[in-house]
Amino acid sequence: MKPVTTDRVAPITNAIAIDKPYDTINKICANLTPHAQYVELDNNDNVPLYFNEQDYCYLLLEGNVALIRQQDDLIVGWETAPFIFGLSNAHPFSPLTLSASENARLLCLPRQKAFELFSQLQLWESLTTVLVYISDRIFQHCKRVSQVTAYQTVRFLLLEFMQESPQVRERIPALYYIQRRCHLSRSGIMGILARLQKGKYITIHRGRLQALIRLPKRI
Repeated sequence: MKPVTTDRVAPITNAIAIDKPYDTINKICANLTPHAQYVELDNNDNVPLYFNEQDYCYLLLEGNVALIRQQDDLIVGWETAPFIFGLSNAHPFSPLTLSASENARLLCLPRQKAFELFSQLQLWESLTTVLVYISDRIFQHCKRVSQVTAYQTVRFLLLEFMQESPQVRERIPALYYIQRRCHLSRSGIMGILARLQKGKYITIHRGRLQALIRLPKRI
């Protein structure tokens, strides 16, 4: 059986693939950018979505950003440019921050200002399209955290990992990617990856996921 290389996403990952509305997101970013300010990113500091008693929207124009849950430092979301963070006002009740990659380019503006612009520029239809995509991503996260066994969690995250670009998969070790997105132990994840490698279901070289051949329902 021909392996799935890092340059090609196989049908096995289609079950969790979500179509991202790139054109719509780019349209919103283009309209909001003149009203936003660039964010200085130093020393990989986390960027708050809520501060000074108000919510902020962030426009991700380049790079990658992880959405971090502060209380346990768990990655609950991950997006590659383009994207818009902060469209919900739930952050005071469930504190979240953004952790950007070194090459990330972020702009921000108050959420209230962003919504005023949605009205002025008649962007509500575009906003709805993006919110539907965000809802799908949240549902995907719920499916991930509701997996019954440790293997099912790792399996889901490996499939999710294959949706990332080859550059991301080359830069981030598979173990780190999985561990930052669940509460499984390092040794438990390593054991599952080792068994999959031994069974020739996956290929990992120097910690990087090189190929995903197939993943059994259980091991």
